[in-house]
Amino acid sequence: GLTAEYFRFPLPVEDVRGGFRLVDGGFELQNLMARHGSGIIRGSGRVHSTRSFTGFELQFRGTNIPLDHALYEALPREYRALWDETRPIGLADVDVTLTRPSGSRATGALPTDTVVTARLLTGSARLDQGRVQETDGLIDIRDGVLTVRRLRGTLGDALVEVSGWAQSGDGPEHWWFEAGDVPVSQTTSAAAVGLTPPRGVAGGVASGLAPLAFAGTADVWGQIAQHDAQRARELTVHIKDGQLGSFDPAHAWGDA
Repeated sequence: GLTAEYFRFPLPVEDVRGGFRLVDGGFELQNLMARHGSGIIRGSGRVHSTRSFTGFELQFRGTNIPLDHALYEALPREYRALWDETRPIGLADVDVTLTRPSGSRATGALPTDTVVTARLLTGSARLDQGRVQETDGLIDIRDGVLTVRRLRGTLGDALVEVSGWAQSGDGPEHWWFEAGDVPVSQTTSAAAVGLTPPRGVAGGVASGLAPLAFAGTADVWGQIAQHDAQRARELTVHIKDGQLGSFDPAHAWGDA
């Protein structure tokens, strides 16, 4: 087998095997197979001619591909910024489609359209709320947009599922998420929420300045959106279990 790197998607591969079939001045890939790290890559497609401005339709499918720096460097520059949004780590099945219409001597080579779809098999990805571990889900990059579909994993002790999209750079983004068994803690004061304890309880009215502390778990649903530099967040929280330390710390409320 050979060691090779395709300049339109320069991912280094080894043990390249397969053939080419000449068709109408161009050629087709036949049973192309190669290896990148622990992964196997298969290629198919057609290049219309041998001219520098030729058009082509090429598909590469990789299984168990490591999400490493080499794959990052192979992405078009504008897509690297989208990769930076999630910084995935681990293994994935990756599909890459490269298409370009034929140009001419006058136009030169026309732009190449690149579509990358990755199904995370194991690893982690960074999202707005933190790094999701033990991930399973689909990441799609095309037309300058990163799309995440039903990315599941753990965020701390919580089980989460995230879907959404983000444009490259400082463009708009919109995320929907669900999380179960999320640790929740909040501390405030009775005075801050307008509560006054009865006289004679833990110091009387003065204890209205004492802290109110809640700790427990909850299920959370919500969405986060950013458009024109304006960020909005909506959350629905269902408290499942918890304890509220009220006016008298010795008499906390449980099973909230």
